[in-house]
Amino acid sequence: MKYTLLFMFSVVLLSCNEKETKTLDADEIINKTIEVSGVNKLNTSILTFDFRNKSYVAARFNGNYEFQRRYSDSVNDIRDFLNNKGFERYLNDSVVSVPDSMTSKYAASINSVHYFAVLPHGLDGKAVNKAYLNDVDIEGKTYHKIKVTFDKNGGGEDYD
Repeated sequence: MKYTLLFMFSVVLLSCNEKETKTLDADEIINKTIEVSGVNKLNTSILTFDFRNKSYVAARFNGNYEFQRRYSDSVNDIRDFLNNKGFERYLNDSVVSVPDSMTSKYAASINSVHYFAVLPHGLDGKAVNKAYLNDVDIEGKTYHKIKVTFDKNGGGEDYD
């Protein structure tokens, strides 16, 4: 009886010292990050910001969107629009024709800036693949390290 009590006490004592380990799930971490950041409010919002001497506007309304980019060169005021219907460019308030090869490049550039500006918004998409790697310490704080990749189908022009 004495040995049984000693054994049980030892097991309880040792189990108190062992750190409970939980397998971390990248999807859970990303979803919690999206929730805590509040970026889902962007689904019905207008956002303006400047980046690399260009002004950007993103208007999102439950699946419909319009992304704008505006800048000036030495002669022209240039405004680009990307929305659910496609891409348009204006020079000094007049629509101009853009070759198809350049349309896709301009559209990808605008989309990329808008995508990265609002991360983690969008990281819960169907074409997004997430894998938990490990924890890393940066300046005394511990962070989760997650690898994010994109499927070819639905992952955008630069999915790789």
